[in-house]
Amino acid sequence: MPKIYHESNIVLIPTFSDEGTSLSALEAMASGRAVVMTNIGGLLDIGEDKKTKLSSNCNSREIAKNLLKLINDNDLRNKIAKKGLEDVKKTHNINDWSDKWQKILTEISKKN
Repeated sequence: MPKIYHESNIVLIPTFSDEGTSLSALEAMASGRAVVMTNIGGLLDIGEDKKTKLSSNCNSREIAKNLLKLINDNDLRNKIAKKGLEDVKKTHNINDWSDKWQKILTEISKKN
């Protein structure tokens, strides 16, 4: 997947139903790509609209509007991609994930 993300400039995550945190969105952001996503479910928990991503209601015209913003504005696209990468490094990194799981497993083992 990293190769595929690096071949693109913009990644679209057009979820229209409820889902948890989108690994596709996190992967795209971690690859330094600008992301357009819908305001659905776990996508709301990823990044900040107009800073680290562009969010749209689940509406084709809004999605297209955000895509065109990024296609036509290289500076905006690069800024969102850079901020998205920085955000993912801070909020969804493997060390934090590992530490949280270690705490959970330690608590469970103490109860047994």
